[in-house]
Amino acid sequence: MFEVVLRNALDRQLTAYHQITLSGNGHWYSDARMPWTSKKLTDQIDRARAQATANGKTLEIHGK
Repeated sequence: MFEVVLRNALDRQLTAYHQITLSGNGHWYSDARMPWTSKKLTDQIDRARAQATANGKTLEIHGK
């Protein structure tokens, strides 16, 4: 349960940052303008997106 609460809290904060600071649509995980400083983190986000969408076979759902 803690992991879900933490993940949702992080998502809310990243979404707000993306919308307010970058005037984005809230899809922080797919915006190259996010200030990630680690190639490893970028790769992890890409892998998570691929896993959540079955490598692009299903729609990307925010929060999944």
